[in-house]
Amino acid sequence: MILMDEETNKLVREFSSKFGEAELAEMLKQKLRGARKDECLTIITDDTLHQIPPEIIEGKCFVFSTGNFDSGSSEAVSSYLKERIRALAEILNSRQWSRVRLIYSGHAVLAATAKFVVYRVTHIETDDVLYFGGTGYVQVSLRMRDILSPR
Repeated sequence: MILMDEETNKLVREFSSKFGEAELAEMLKQKLRGARKDECLTIITDDTLHQIPPEIIEGKCFVFSTGNFDSGSSEAVSSYLKERIRALAEILNSRQWSRVRLIYSGHAVLAATAKFVVYRVTHIETDDVLYFGGTGYVQVSLRMRDILSPR
C-alpha cells in the first residue's frame, strides 16, 4: 500500500465524495493509459451538408453523425443518439486524448450531445470549431473551470 500525503488524501476523499469512487478509478485508468502529448481527436458532429476542409482536422477524425436520422418521434431520436453516444464513447475510451476538437455542423442536438459525452467520458473541455460564413472557421476554447472558479 502506498501512503499519500495529507493533501493528496484530502483531495481523493473530496473527489470521491463529490463524484464517486468509480469516477476516480476511471480517471486514474485513463491517465495510466499513457497518452502522448500530441494525441488530438477531431469530432465532426455531422458531415451531411457541409464539406469540412481537411486543414482544420487535427489528429484522428471521428464523424459523430452522417446522413439523415429518423426524427419522427422522441423514441427514434433517442435511439439514434444512444447509438452514436456508444460509438463516440468507444473512440474516447480507446486511448487517452490530450485534446478534443469539436467541429459544429448539423443539428444542434448532435453537437450538444457530443460535447457532453466528451466531457463525461474524458473530463476534457473541447476546443470548439465554429463556422461563421464570411469569417470562415473560428476556434473557441472556453475553459469552464477557469471561468467559474472563484478567484
